[in-house]
Amino acid sequence: MVKGVRDYGEIRSDWEKSGTSVKMNVTIPANSTALVYVPANSGSVIKEDGKGISGVKNIQVIGEENGRKILKVGSGEYKFESLIPSPSPREKGVGCEGSGKSK
Repeated sequence: MVKGVRDYGEIRSDWEKSGTSVKMNVTIPANSTALVYVPANSGSVIKEDGKGISGVKNIQVIGEENGRKILKVGSGEYKFESLIPSPSPREKGVGCEGSGKSK
C-alpha cells in the first residue's frame, strides 16, 4: 500500500495481482485530481467497481504508456480491475509492474 497526506487529505493506493488480472484500490481526497496508471492490454476493458469505465463521471482515459492506461480521476474511492498485459518480446524476463501515481 502507498499512502500520503496532501493539503486536502489522504491519498491511498494498493493493488493485488491474481492470475492474469490486477485489482487496484485508490482513494483521492476532496478537491483533488490524480493520474492513475492501470496495467492493461490495449484492448482490455478496465472496470471500476465491476462496471466498465466508459462514460463514468470523474474517470477519463488520457493515454497509454508502457502497457498501462493512464486515467485522470477526480476525488473519491475507486476499485479498478483489469487484465495484466503480456510483456513484449524485449521485456520478457522482466515481469509485470504495477504502480499508482498522483499529481
